[in-house]
Amino acid sequence: MTNTEIMLNIGIPLSFVVVGAFAARLGRKDGDGTPAINHFAVGTTVLIMSLATILSDITINSAGNLEGNFIWATFYLLFISVSIDIDRFSSWQRDEQGIPTNRKHIVRGIVIPNSFGVIAFCVYRFMV
Repeated sequence: MTNTEIMLNIGIPLSFVVVGAFAARLGRKDGDGTPAINHFAVGTTVLIMSLATILSDITINSAGNLEGNFIWATFYLLFISVSIDIDRFSSWQRDEQGIPTNRKHIVRGIVIPNSFGVIAFCVYRFMV
């Protein structure tokens, strides 16, 4: 694998993570007291940016028909739906009564979703 392929297949989704984290910081209200670590919970954002990459690969051939990876786009829409559900209901740390706090769980809320988004993009790039 060449350096260019490494950059395209691994560097791009990692840059999606960085862009997503900065976008989350920009959306923060003044005086918001939530922990800054929550900004790195961008797994869904990475999947959405990856879906945009898949959709940008769709072309119109010389016969006027659409060509593209519609199966991948369908899978990514499913991944995004599941990621939103996980982010909403099981990615938050809980207090003694089991009530979600305003802090993301490091592994379930940040590491696993972000890793899944990056790996899913890499698999798409290697398979297509």
